[in-house]
Amino acid sequence: TTTTTETTTTTTETTTTTTETTTTTTETTTTTTETTTTTTETTTTTTETTTTTTETTTTTTETTTTTTETTTTTTETTTTTTETTTTTTET
Repeated sequence: TTTTTETTTTTTETTTTTTETTTTTTETTTTTTETTTTTTETTTTTTETTTTTTETTTTTTETTTTTTETTTTTTETTTTTTETTTTTTET
């Protein structure tokens, strides 16, 4: 009587737990504050005063007085006195 009991138990238990945790935290805070203040104040005051006063007073007084006084007095007196006295005495 040959009893051959062959029991082959192959238990292959494979537990593969692969936990891959990749945590990539990229926090980028970029604060760029650029302040350009350009204050240009230009005050230009140009005061040009040109005063030209031309006062011309021309007084021309031309007086031409021509007085021609002609007094002609012609007195012509012709006195002719002829006195003839003839005395004739006849005796």
